[in-house]
Amino acid sequence: MAFICNGGKGPRVMMLYNSNGEYQQSVLNYTRFYEMDFDDKELELAPDEIIETVKRSGPEYLEATIYLTPRLINLLKTASTVGFKMIPPSRQIYAGWNSDFASGREKVFEYMKSCR
Repeated sequence: MAFICNGGKGPRVMMLYNSNGEYQQSVLNYTRFYEMDFDDKELELAPDEIIETVKRSGPEYLEATIYLTPRLINLLKTASTVGFKMIPPSRQIYAGWNSDFASGREKVFEYMKSCR
């Protein structure tokens, strides 16, 4: 996750995902839904929370950019782990990750203060 200030329009987060080859192309072709996971609680992202859908970001990475709405910020405030999922129409599989968030949470919120 890369947190980004957007000139007074609120914080954004760029979600990066490492992949290549056929798997990367499948994610690009078939992703229809996006979810975040806060301490094992899945939350489907609303259309207005998705700024940029999944696209290539270099030869081995994909990225999607999310607007951190107040509901997402509130969930981040107490989350110990955060995850991100790109999901195809079948909803049977996903491409994504889960990561420790507790160890960097204070730094993230200190940085986001500068976004206002």
